[in-house]
This record gives sequence, C-alpha cells and structure tokens, in this order.
Amino acid sequence: MPRCLSHARALAPTSDHRDAWQVLTTASARCCHEVEGAEDTLGGVITQISPSIDPEARTFKCFVEVDNPDGILLPGTFVKADLVVNSSENTLVIPRNIIISRNRDQVVYVVDKGVANERVITTGLQNEELVEVKMGLLKGESVVSSGFETLRDKSRVRILR
Repeated sequence: MPRCLSHARALAPTSDHRDAWQVLTTASARCCHEVEGAEDTLGGVITQISPSIDPEARTFKCFVEVDNPDGILLPGTFVKADLVVNSSENTLVIPRNIIISRNRDQVVYVVDKGVANERVITTGLQNEELVEVKMGLLKGESVVSSGFETLRDKSRVRILR
C-alpha cells in the first residue's frame, strides 16, 4: 500500500537568482502533476531556499510544502511547480510572442480602420505565455497576432476571424 502524504515537500530549481529573496518572502507556489492523463494543481508555500546558486544554470533550489489533503501526491511523485513571485488582477494582457523588440522598445501592431499602426508598449508582469501591458494599449483595441513579423508601420491589413 503506497504511503500518502498530507503535506509534500518538493525541490524546485528556479531560474532567476535575483528573485531569491522575493521568492522566499512571497512564499506561494502552484504545483501541477498529471494523474491518468488529467492535470491537477495543488497550492503550496516556499519554506526554504538553498543559500547556494548553480553558476552555470543560474538556478537555486527551494523547498515547497504542498497541501495534499487527498493524498494525491505519493513519495517520489514528480510535479511541475510555478513559483508565483508577483501577481496582478484586472490588467490588460497579450500573448508574449506578438511583441517585437525594436531599438530597445517593445512594439506591437494595433489595427485601426484596416491600417496596422506600430505601437510602443510598456510591459509589466509576465509568464511563459502572457505579458501584462502597463502602457501603450487600451482595452478593446485589436492587435495583430499573426503575420506581424513582416509588417511595417501604416501597412494596410485585413482582419481574418
């Protein structure tokens, strides 16, 4: 009979050593694992951060205590942990992959009356897929999400839905 844990302790390497203190003080984690093809997410807190940093990988290890009331996680289970360093609600977000870096600016194309206008934006929080837009876009504006790599400012475009 497998032993179930009410609290699991996980080791999570993190990629940005500059955030080590913020990771510990924020102390929030989402741990995802797959059971029989279905993904489940459990919450947890960061309880400890290793004082050493791997200089080659630029990572440090931290321990996450995961709430496991139903005994889903068994000893030796592998999980993917997202460490939540900061969060924001009611913000405008766009896909990360539509942002173009140009001359130290971050640019997207906004469509207005069939014309793609280049727009410099200021970004905030981000994850692997989405980026918070702090300035430069308004809610409801249409941004170009495909074919933007070859666009130029004031190009005529046709919206496909």
